[in-house]
Amino acid sequence: MIGGLISASDNYVFVGAKNLSTINTNHQPDTLIKVFDEHSSDWKNYNANLNLQHTLTKDEKVSINVDYLFYRNDNPGDYINSYYNGAGTFLFENKLNSRKITPIQIWVQTIDYTRKLGQKVALEAGIKSTVSTFKNEVQVDKFVQNTWNTDKALSDKYELKENIAAAYALLNIAPDPKTLYKVGLRYEHTNSNLGSASVKNIVDRHYGSLFPSFFISRKLNQENSINFAYSRRITRPAFTELAPFVLFIDPNTFFSGKD
Repeated sequence: MIGGLISASDNYVFVGAKNLSTINTNHQPDTLIKVFDEHSSDWKNYNANLNLQHTLTKDEKVSINVDYLFYRNDNPGDYINSYYNGAGTFLFENKLNSRKITPIQIWVQTIDYTRKLGQKVALEAGIKSTVSTFKNEVQVDKFVQNTWNTDKALSDKYELKENIAAAYALLNIAPDPKTLYKVGLRYEHTNSNLGSASVKNIVDRHYGSLFPSFFISRKLNQENSINFAYSRRITRPAFTELAPFVLFIDPNTFFSGKD
């Protein structure tokens, strides 16, 4: 059996906001700052999958999956800051904009094999490879003397390259109709490198890890059973959690976070 899937999505959000900041001196208004802010976030996503399933015999089967995932986030922001004195008289204005572009590419390949080793034992095994490239470019520009100048303290380009290779085996054992055992072992090897245009090898990791698992279930009667499970796992951050953005409230206040 051969199958395929193609999907796409586009999630666009636009925000227009007006902020008013007041600077007081001796409890009296000294400076008023009116900020007009327009920013948007556009997440595009394209996915493709190709899969193959082949029955070797009545007791064994193999399946292959190849997935390609592409994400891109464009997150521009434009700001106009207008300054007034305490009496509300216009003084001057300045402009600032920010840009964040985040393309992500991921390839995932898996091969899974299942086989019955008898009436009471079944084997599951497989290998998996994940290769990903993640980039995040943040740039903040200020309009000074009729020229846009990049603020290097708030701007940089980051790139993460990561590949993870894994292999696993799992035994399902049913010694009697009321008892089920599952015993498994998974090995993963990770190569991960993160750097920026200004600093290379911020993170450079190469490591392998074993992840054992054990599960037992005993059926007591038609309505009750007792279970015990143990497993060692790893949780990796989502790529969207690694893509910081910059959002300005006023010329003196901003916050940076993750999507």
